[in-house]
Amino acid sequence: MRRAHLPDSTVTPVYRKRGRTIWQTGSVAASRLDLLLGQAPRCGLVVICAAYRPGWTWQVSRPEAAIVPLVDALRGAGADNLRALDHAWRLVDGGWQRGDDVVVACELGIYRSAGVILCWLARARGMLFDEALALLQETRGETTGRNYREVFAREHCPPDGFFGHVHAIIDGWRGA
Repeated sequence: MRRAHLPDSTVTPVYRKRGRTIWQTGSVAASRLDLLLGQAPRCGLVVICAAYRPGWTWQVSRPEAAIVPLVDALRGAGADNLRALDHAWRLVDGGWQRGDDVVVACELGIYRSAGVILCWLARARGMLFDEALALLQETRGETTGRNYREVFAREHCPPDGFFGHVHAIIDGWRGA
């Protein structure tokens, strides 16, 4: 797959179908929306999965950007984080259903964005967890040098942490 390089970050196409793409990147690329849209020209939505940061004020007023407050804590992430993760994958799906390309970004473009994309692939596209994980590893994992199979392995994911929340969403959690 083609990789688009931006300063200090990479925009990676993770999933393509019928002329649409789900991209993954970090906040450096997301904060440079002009460069990002140059690399993903059909992008209709940017979903940023991180706490609000100073300097990101431009994103609040842009209709094509949504900030979802997610933390990637190993334990103690809380119910609000689980609801935010559920909201994030549904935002991705909403953009996809409208026919948009969607960019999912987190601070480093590694874990939170990967978790959101895993949830979307499993829940909205009907992939088995192992299929979604293999796709993510082949595309983004190779780019970042991360072993997503190890990071998202169920035995390493306490249920009260972000990675456990990814499994809860994939297993069919329906918000409260």
